[in-house]
Amino acid sequence: MAGGTANKGVGCCSALDAVLTADEYEPCFTVDDDGVLCLTVGITDMDEDEPTLVLEPIIFCPFCGTRLQAGAEDNQAGGEAVS
Repeated sequence: MAGGTANKGVGCCSALDAVLTADEYEPCFTVDDDGVLCLTVGITDMDEDEPTLVLEPIIFCPFCGTRLQAGAEDNQAGGEAVS
């Protein structure tokens, strides 16, 4: 669901890396199955068993401003992470 130890070292800056690797809480930032950095913007009850997170891709790092991935107009497929 959220960034865990699997994401260690993927942040562009120490602040983002710290948020993605935090074990003390469930951060709003997550890396989805396709490797796209996303922000959790809501929760829906689409499935009766578990709530579903509503994710929005993050184009620029909210801490240092580095461009992290392509935007929708750059990449119609959803914006893979820029390396």
